[in-house]
Amino acid sequence: MQRGIFTQLSIGSQILLAILIGMVSQFIVLAGLSSFPSTLEWTVVRQVLNMTMVFLMPPLLLLKWRGEDAVHTWNLIPTKSPRDWMVALLGIALLLPLGEYISLLFHSWESAPDWWLEQRELQASSESFIEEMLASKALTQAAVFFALVLLPPFAEEFFFRGTVQRLLYRSMPSWAAITLTAVFFSFAHLQIDNAVSIFLLALGMGLIYHRTHKLWMTIVAHMVFNGITYFSSLGYFDIPQNELTITVCAVVGLALILTAKKSSFTWRPLQQNDPMKD
Repeated sequence: MQRGIFTQLSIGSQILLAILIGMVSQFIVLAGLSSFPSTLEWTVVRQVLNMTMVFLMPPLLLLKWRGEDAVHTWNLIPTKSPRDWMVALLGIALLLPLGEYISLLFHSWESAPDWWLEQRELQASSESFIEEMLASKALTQAAVFFALVLLPPFAEEFFFRGTVQRLLYRSMPSWAAITLTAVFFSFAHLQIDNAVSIFLLALGMGLIYHRTHKLWMTIVAHMVFNGITYFSSLGYFDIPQNELTITVCAVVGLALILTAKKSSFTWRPLQQNDPMKD
């Protein structure tokens, strides 16, 4: 019956339904936690619930309703191909210095409008937990690492590349689906100074998924990106800011992504292989 209902829904309606499910679930769960203290531990709990309810649960439900299998549909089993692993581990990581450089340019924009500065202050306050985390117990630090580095790549890639981008292919050109998904991804992160850099990195992950049809590759790339950003924010190392280094890294990273082995599967005409179609 659920599958029959979905045959009557447009692709846009299915995506909006996934978003609505996530937003309602988040509101219900986080509203119940609103009275709890704003400690580091409860911040981690809220982050995990946010990832789970908003980005992880809706695409899994959508797959079930569409009669699809997550492992097969998203191609989640890693291959042994060194080429695939090189793209997954280095493609987005090498674009990170360019993204950081762009973020710093925006962060140094002192004449930004008031609404921009307000968003910047909100972002700064949300990142203040780093100092608190460094003084916390090892178990708490491990929980923060899980909530910020390990969980988001699965949840967000299931949602954005595996669901939004994949479904948008059915109603628009590939380049438009990749771009629109990247825009959505950037807005969802609510980081005003980092919005452009996040958008560019999302384009890279969207291109990897477009060429390979292997979501495990974008999950690994996303995890590497989060890991580098996380340890850099803790002061373990600095992301290169030399313009020559940034340029070389960006060129090599983009070349890696563009040389990723293309899948023999074609995104269109999808209706022929669509499990919704009987």
